[in-house]
Order: sequence, then C-alpha cells, then structure tokens
Amino acid sequence: MKFSVLGHGCVQEVDNIHSLIERTLRKSEVFSLNTIARLIENCNRKNSYNVIKMEKENFKDFQSCSKIFNFQQIPFSKIFQIRFTRSYFEINYRFSPDSDFINVNIREYRRSFRNSSNTDRNEIPDPKINKAKNIISQEKKKDIISMMPWAPEVDKNYLKIFVIKIYKIYLMYNFVD
Repeated sequence: MKFSVLGHGCVQEVDNIHSLIERTLRKSEVFSLNTIARLIENCNRKNSYNVIKMEKENFKDFQSCSKIFNFQQIPFSKIFQIRFTRSYFEINYRFSPDSDFINVNIREYRRSFRNSSNTDRNEIPDPKINKAKNIISQEKKKDIISMMPWAPEVDKNYLKIFVIKIYKIYLMYNFVD
C-alpha cells in the first residue's frame, strides 16, 4: 500500500470525483444528510453516482478489536509504504522509496482470553455492531430548530422523521410549517 503526497493522488479518477463533489457542495446550502446524498448523486451529469446509505448494522466497533494489537509502533503519518505479510501480525513499512523496510510485530500485547489457555491465538476477533448511542447536544438541537424555517420541504420532512425529539421542541416553539 503506497501513500501519495496530499493533494496528489495516485488514482486520478478518484481525485476527479472528489473534486467534482467538493465543487458541487461548495455551491449549495446543506440542511440535512439527505441534501448531501441528493447533491452527490446528481453532481455528475453524465453518470450519476450511487449513494449507499448505511444502516445501524453497518457500523462496526473496530476499535475494540484493534486494542489487542500494538499499533503505536507504526508512525502512520510519516510512512511512505506499508507491506503486509502472510502473518497478520508482521508489518513492514518504510519512510521513502530509497529507505529499507522496517519490520514490526504488532502482536506485542499479551491478553488472556476467557475460556482459553492459549493467549497467542492466530485469529483476529470479529467486530461487533457498534451500540454506542449518539446523543444530540442542546446546542445542536437549538441550531436545527432555528434553521427549520429556511430548510426546503424535503429536508424538513427528513428532520421530522430523523430527529423526532427536535421536531417536538420545534412545534412547542410554534414555528409555522
């Protein structure tokens, strides 16, 4: 896996798509995630993009799985290239095309697993569905309520469905639909 210099991607097609999306979003007012999805779908007039909306089951807790590895040994912000080996735990990296690869074993954390006598298992745990609840702050609720009168109808409907509690507060303040 090679990392390119910021702003100069190796894959021009991807850079072109990102540039097109950024140009479209820069010219538009965004009131909800639905607006962003609509803008991305329609920003390329020749070939419209397919936006896949993620469901709750799509959000996995990879952080808890990564805690059994020692990733602190790898300076990700400075590396030029990473080379993975057949072993999950051996990683090679280098800082420039001229430098030699540095070999690192990220399996330094020795944790004991319940119901297991072997702590050096050669398997990576499956990530579970992330069950963390995102709570909207009072400030954010006030911001959304204050922008509702100017939002397009489609976005108002989205906000009503997606943020029911906010809409109840919105009605309490007697804003006219």
